[in-house]
Amino acid sequence: GALLDAAGKARLAAINEELSVAAVKFGNNLLAENNGFVLELGAEQLDGLPAGVRDAARTPDGVTFLYSGAPEPLLRALCALPVEDVTITEPDLEEIFLHFYEKGETRDDNFPA
Repeated sequence: GALLDAAGKARLAAINEELSVAAVKFGNNLLAENNGFVLELGAEQLDGLPAGVRDAARTPDGVTFLYSGAPEPLLRALCALPVEDVTITEPDLEEIFLHFYEKGETRDDNFPA
């Protein structure tokens, strides 16, 4: 723009301003679309998860489930899905107790007594 005359520089400034506003609007629209995205997993996708997955439930933040077994099969199955984030936590003793108490289970084949 250094070689433009005054009218050209004014027009370039106006175009740059419009471009800036459009870029911000595009970014906001893209963010709104991404925040509104919901992945619905059908039975065919869930069938590919390892046998150790149980008690799957949808939450406001995504999906939660319990898993027992080697981590490799679960990670391979999750790689086939459009996963944005994975958080793995060990349940505390209260969660373990409540899980088995609420289910009326006394033992799990993956964790023999």
